[in-house]
Amino acid sequence: EPDEICERLLLAMINEAGDMMREGVVVSAREIDALSVVECGFPKARGGLMQFADTLGSEVIVQRLEALGREDPVAWKISPLLIERAKRGAKLCSIT
Repeated sequence: EPDEICERLLLAMINEAGDMMREGVVVSAREIDALSVVECGFPKARGGLMQFADTLGSEVIVQRLEALGREDPVAWKISPLLIERAKRGAKLCSIT
């Protein structure tokens, strides 16, 4: 279904963004948001990928990634940064 495809794509992007921040490829959620607006077409007025992620909540994101991981644990390995944020109930946008 189209909705499932969109959800999987967004979850994969959020997960990869978590790895990129953890590895120092980008230094902040603000950078991810700016890139997602400029390069991926996220609406500027609504923010970027990480602001969208915060509308879902880190706990929900990790739960959904865990469900996908049951299908394919290699492809859906959850970013440790997302797991840490979910455990703390912390927002993703506040990562600097």
